Amino acid sequence: MSTQKRQESGRFAFKSNTHRLVRSIRLTDATWNTLGEVANSRGITRADLIEEIVSSGNFGGLPIEAKSNPKLDKGALETLSEKSLSKLKIGLQSSGYKSAKKAIGLFIKDILFLLQSE
Repeated sequence: MSTQKRQESGRFAFKSNTHRLVRSIRLTDATWNTLGEVANSRGITRADLIEEIVSSGNFGGLPIEAKSNPKLDKGALETLSEKSLSKLKIGLQSSGYKSAKKAIGLFIKDILFLLQSE
């Protein structure tokens, strides 16, 4: 059981002034039990454990910073362009490939223009 402080009414005491709404999520029993074991070993609730995971940005290789502040420069965008174009199932000399490459090039140009104007 958690050793979290309680109010006189028996409810858990607020940890901060930040208002929290009640949310529900669907989890397997194994996930729920694992969250409970980890939270209990740390003396916190499952909700606090989830908040800590989100605050730390530890999402198994998907850091929050990378999602919210991507590094967008011409080289990175061109690399992504080539990666996307390589997935097309058409030849490099086909008109479809050339049209897609031209459209992506214009898209990159527009993105870079928007980033410079910020």
